[in-house]
Amino acid sequence: MEELKENDIGKLLIPGGYETAVIGVDETNNRLVISKDLCVEIYLNENKSDIEEAIEFLEFNLFNSYLGEHTPIFIWEQKFHEISWRS
Repeated sequence: MEELKENDIGKLLIPGGYETAVIGVDETNNRLVISKDLCVEIYLNENKSDIEEAIEFLEFNLFNSYLGEHTPIFIWEQKFHEISWRS
């Protein structure tokens, strides 16, 4: 796999305050992969909120935001055995 070129790194979009939620990079499209689980944890640590309010806020203001072709990919982390497969 190719490493990201230095000029590509500048294109990666990292939401302020959520740097520690980055769990990977889509090297093909130069997009960060960010854990929704960790974003919720960060939000809860910084705000007086319950989990439902935190998820609602983050879904509206962060997870579903489009910032162009380098918009981060936000995922809920699941272990392979936790994925339910459709037949």
